[in-house]
Amino acid sequence: MEAITKKSLIMRIGIFAILIAMVLSMGMPIKSYAEPYVTENDGSITIHKYLLADGTSPSGTKSTGQTGDAVNLPAGATGLDGIKFTVTQVDTTSGGSKIFAFEGTDYYKTTGGYEQTLTTANGGLAETNDIPLGIYLVKEEPSDLVSSPVAPFLVWIPTTVQGSGEDTLIYDINVYPKNSKALDIGKVAVPGGQAITNATTGLPVNIGDEVDFYITASIPADIDATGVTYSLWDDYPAGMDMKAGSVVVKAGAGTNASDFGTTLIPNTDYTVSDTPASLGVNGGGKLIVSLTDAGRAKVSGMVKIQVKLTTTILASIPMNQRETNEATIDYTDKNGDTKKIDTDNPGTDSPDVFNGGFSLLKKDANGGAALQGAKFKLVKRLTSDFNADLATAKNGGNPAADATTDGYYQLSTNANHNAANALTVTSDSNGYAAFKNIPYGSTGDAYETAHTDFWLVEIKSPNGYRLLDSPVKITVNKDSYNESTGLTVPNSKGFEFPLTGGMGTLIFVVGGIVLIGLAGVVIVSSRRKSGSAAR
Repeated sequence: MEAITKKSLIMRIGIFAILIAMVLSMGMPIKSYAEPYVTENDGSITIHKYLLADGTSPSGTKSTGQTGDAVNLPAGATGLDGIKFTVTQVDTTSGGSKIFAFEGTDYYKTTGGYEQTLTTANGGLAETNDIPLGIYLVKEEPSDLVSSPVAPFLVWIPTTVQGSGEDTLIYDINVYPKNSKALDIGKVAVPGGQAITNATTGLPVNIGDEVDFYITASIPADIDATGVTYSLWDDYPAGMDMKAGSVVVKAGAGTNASDFGTTLIPNTDYTVSDTPASLGVNGGGKLIVSLTDAGRAKVSGMVKIQVKLTTTILASIPMNQRETNEATIDYTDKNGDTKKIDTDNPGTDSPDVFNGGFSLLKKDANGGAALQGAKFKLVKRLTSDFNADLATAKNGGNPAADATTDGYYQLSTNANHNAANALTVTSDSNGYAAFKNIPYGSTGDAYETAHTDFWLVEIKSPNGYRLLDSPVKITVNKDSYNESTGLTVPNSKGFEFPLTGGMGTLIFVVGGIVLIGLAGVVIVSSRRKSGSAAR
């Protein structure tokens, strides 16, 4: 057996010590190499939801070392509260149904992992606290506050931040999701053929009128992205009929009418479909203007799109009823989410057309019996003094004098309201008479309190009755017309000239007439005799 020398013993002890150190090193971290790597057990995600003055928000996903920092925000940015985000922990190995794919990798919801829905508040902030290290899917939920949700994105905790010298890991992550402000849509009515500067949200109409409607809607920021669809709908009610070939589509900055400088080409940039709700005289239907791929590319970068269409007012339009003409944006964004935004505020962003009337009952002032044959004319009321109104009309005022009815002037300057078209009505056997298709709304807006005042003038009374002594003030509004009832207009019987005295008087009168006749005969006979004697 080889003797162990002092030198070999020292060598063997050294080798053994090295082996022990190697074994121990496998079970414990070496501080000098561990410090640049993971040193914490949890982290956080803070979402900053901001909109700029032009409706966009800062792009990209930024990170800082402190939770809640809002850095590098452009001037004019404001926080957007009320937006919901769902934060879900995911990984690549859980199996089951994938919930997200990113850069060719499928991600699955982590079994038992963190998931929470956050809502931005206090200036557009939503924050998680002390969540486990891992990968998180952040998904913005649809909202009416923005045009469409931002595309889902991934956040890694920790995240590497590259520095000028050494890279570092941060655990509190700030993200700034980008999207555009909410889409909006508005609609106005304009008398047919007039400039859009005469637009109103409520328009009195007559049968046969043409009314131009202008729909103005936002163009989403992702209008030309793959998968996006964009249409504008117009639901026009019964009582209106679309005029063929009247659709015109423009786009531009949209600040005023002159800013729609780009005219889109039908069947190239957009298609039109018109689905009538019913055929024939009732009108009504849905007009759909859909942008094609070429049209979406053409309007990309623009702010607003405008659709003009023309309708004709039919005889079937209801009396004393506001007919709201709504429009809708039908938009599917690049994420596949579909939204429909309506003009659902009558008198604000959804125009009304309205058609009024007035009805009356002609009755005996004493017994209340219905009177047939009374003829009336409804004339425009300018002041509280009828004679002054009449003088104004006769002196060339507006409206002009109507010579066909003894100086009473026309109801309006509209071609459908002239002396030959329903300016006068005659009471029927039930004493009923009605004026139809009379515009109401003194300001041109069909609110419940709006009205127009007229003078009701009786121009022919029933047999045996006298005309009304003076005109009657009439208010035409949403309640002034009824199919069978109306304002009661009484008439009194005319003056009679009865015989005075009894039958005795009549005998004397007849006797006097006979005596006068006899006297005439005597005179004639006497003259004849005188003539014979002269011969």
